[in-house]
Amino acid sequence: MDGLLNGHRYAKAAIDIAAYDLMGKAYGVRAADLLGGAVTENVPSYYATGMGEPDDIARIAAEKVAEGYPRLQIKIGGRSVEVDIAVLRKLWEVSGKGVRLAADANRGLTTGDALRLSRECPDIPFIMEQPCHTLEEIAAIRGQVHHGIYIDENGEDLATVIRAAGTGLCDGFGMKVTRIGGLHAMATFRDICEARSMPHTCDDAWGGISSPPPAPISAPRSNPDCWKAFGWPGPISRGRMIPRA
Repeated sequence: MDGLLNGHRYAKAAIDIAAYDLMGKAYGVRAADLLGGAVTENVPSYYATGMGEPDDIARIAAEKVAEGYPRLQIKIGGRSVEVDIAVLRKLWEVSGKGVRLAADANRGLTTGDALRLSRECPDIPFIMEQPCHTLEEIAAIRGQVHHGIYIDENGEDLATVIRAAGTGLCDGFGMKVTRIGGLHAMATFRDICEARSMPHTCDDAWGGISSPPPAPISAPRSNPDCWKAFGWPGPISRGRMIPRA
């Protein structure tokens, strides 16, 4: 498809995913097998708490840790950075040291706020997911923060992934299957990350029928240590996918 039409990756993803579904049914195998074969039947999951006040996010975090989630993602940015700092401190207080944390700004922090957030929380281990709006802004803060950086929204295509991985612009990625163009492109992305030993998450736009496509990507071929989390809006128990009723 890329040879016939540039861009339009979301539209291409629908065709790509449908093609893998049809091939799997025709050959009587799972999409995961078409993508290289599964090395595990279980993948870790994460819970996104959304935005809120420190006490509210801490309450949600405590509940989800008790349910067995190994990773929590909180939304930050678009408000006073002091509130974001307070949320992170409260979250770390209740979540315990066995839980991995990601602070996802969805491009909502200025470079100044991103630097302040990291510098005022050096004792809290968390990933800064897409802290700033552009790759240039991320490059500007890269060497000045105390925390690892994941690229999410800026990871629009494989060329950007190769550039970011090759130049050391980030420590990992949060990737959406439909944003990059479907399962075929996502499998290439997975292999790039595996070759570079770069952690990454696999999910998609939240809600209903748009979310199942990440499932076949999470298990095949890739080094399980690279798969830090798998996003899914449906029921999950301790990282094992549970079919919808």
